[in-house]
Amino acid sequence: MYKKALKIILILIVILAAITIIIKIISRPISPNKKINSETKNISPSQIVRFEDIGLENFTCTGLTYDEKSDTFWIADYGALSSNERTIPRIVQINKDMTSVISELSLNDILGGDINLQGISYDKKDDSLWLATGDEIYNIEKDGTTKKNISLGRYSKYKSNGIAVDNDFIWVLCYSEFLLKMDREGNIIKKIKFNYQNQDHICLLDNGNLYATVGADYDGENNFVFEINTQSGYNKCAYTVQKSFAIEGIIVIDDKMYILNDGKYHKAKMQDSYIAVYDL
Repeated sequence: MYKKALKIILILIVILAAITIIIKIISRPISPNKKINSETKNISPSQIVRFEDIGLENFTCTGLTYDEKSDTFWIADYGALSSNERTIPRIVQINKDMTSVISELSLNDILGGDINLQGISYDKKDDSLWLATGDEIYNIEKDGTTKKNISLGRYSKYKSNGIAVDNDFIWVLCYSEFLLKMDREGNIIKKIKFNYQNQDHICLLDNGNLYATVGADYDGENNFVFEINTQSGYNKCAYTVQKSFAIEGIIVIDDKMYILNDGKYHKAKMQDSYIAVYDL
């Protein structure tokens, strides 16, 4: 009787171990190179703007959005040159021509502590900003007043990186496994399986789909923009982007794609923080 029970226990242990291995394999991020096909376009920038040229020194950019009301860009600054430094995050507003700084807002005193600032998105509904900070997302006024602080709850372990406002909904791209659609109170309306190596930022397109940046090839050209159908969840590799070695943000305006790069923090092939502009 004892031997029979022991045998059953051993069989159960083996089954559980096998299930664990299968789950890990299924959850493993996909290499974006596997999605390249004949429809994937290889594009190079028509313009590169370095932030040092407009007076932003030691700028470790992470997140880009377009403010329709003021016709300006808002850019998030991680606020540290290495992982060993304490972060001093801020958001910076620049003109659309990318020639001058309009305003700067420090987030340390507003949000408190070492904020893991990653993404930013403009909300035209009430002229505010949404921030992705890993475990949480924030909705703030342009003067820094906090309107909402929403925890990702059980999805916190996947870390919020990219964020995009879609009228009454908020899209959040986690660093692994999921693209989440939330209402303005933080309730999960929909989740889409999206699990590529080094997925990062998103922006909303006029057709209702999303662009998502994928890749962290700091010394090469294996960096991509995927298009995600927000209705079906289908995704495809739309672009291989040249000269964007450390992608940290994306926005599309008037048939131009603006891609943010932080080569300064990531010690990339181009060790600058800059915006690369692509004609679509």
